[in-house]
Amino acid sequence: MYAYSGILTALYKREKSGKGTRIEVTMLEALTEWMGYPLYYTHFGGTAPARSGPNHAAIVPYGRYETGTARA
Repeated sequence: MYAYSGILTALYKREKSGKGTRIEVTMLEALTEWMGYPLYYTHFGGTAPARSGPNHAAIVPYGRYETGTARA
């Protein structure tokens, strides 16, 4: 997601200025951003969020969806 937005921004800047730009995306920064919700929930809510598999405690719709059965 961060690389995608960086690339789009770089392409936009190149279109406007004619000059290229460098983008950097670190995995640690991206992970820190994505893990912010459990950190805040634990710190300010007093308890860690329960393990929920592919579901999410605060984002809806999110997670597993039932589909039709597979046909052989």
